[in-house]
Amino acid sequence: MLRKPWSIILLSLFFLFLPFVNICTTYYFLQSNTSFLNYLKSLFTISGNYLGLFTLMVPSLVASYAIFSVKNWSYPVFLTAMAWIFIHSIFRINSDFDLTTKIFGIIIPMAFNVYLVSYFLIPSVKTTYYEPKIRWWEASPRYIVDLSTKIYLGDEFIIGRTCNISNGGALLDAGSIITIGKDVRLEFELNNQAFSIDAKSIFKAPHAHFYGFQFQNISRQLKKDLEFQMMCLKDIGCEVTRPLPHWRDDFKKWLKHLLKTGEGVTPKLPEE
Repeated sequence: MLRKPWSIILLSLFFLFLPFVNICTTYYFLQSNTSFLNYLKSLFTISGNYLGLFTLMVPSLVASYAIFSVKNWSYPVFLTAMAWIFIHSIFRINSDFDLTTKIFGIIIPMAFNVYLVSYFLIPSVKTTYYEPKIRWWEASPRYIVDLSTKIYLGDEFIIGRTCNISNGGALLDAGSIITIGKDVRLEFELNNQAFSIDAKSIFKAPHAHFYGFQFQNISRQLKKDLEFQMMCLKDIGCEVTRPLPHWRDDFKKWLKHLLKTGEGVTPKLPEE
């Protein structure tokens, strides 16, 4: 899975379009003889309607942005927006509406909002927002290369080949055994620019002597140089290890899996 979970994307879209739904349903339950256009005009021009207009639109848009961003701050911002909607709904229950309007226009939407809040309390969903390391879609793309690389193990070095590279690490064919957790220095040349980078071996692929290295002690200038080279690789159309599928194909795959297995409603966390 290379994109954000589709469940999160769809929920953010739901809240994005919710203001329009709110305005339409509010107009319907008002049962006013005025036209819809005049109703819209009154929302935006009569100062007494500004608070209601704010509640109809802004909390939902804020919730949409918070959900889609999937950051640590998203969670409290989303809950604050939902709390605003919930409190406003409580006050509306005491308004002079008939029972049908209260049930379908206030109570049912309130219950649905409570359900949405409970969804974000599910551990796998909450963890996705609070643990950056498991947000797989934020990982830098790995570009397939073939670079002769010196792997310094203390004062000695071996010659290996870099098979793919990203901003944060590389996969190398070391040609010999390297201890996992070993600190090394990698020296290679990429697009005529020489690099000397501290790294640590963090995993071994099951085949041959392929090792994954994580770059260490990255200076600001080195970070800029790596980012520039990754942009160059992207611009020349360098192949990536996990190409991003078209969103339609990805969505169809997710939906098919959801209907077949029931999985996909919540994000599936990477296995440790």
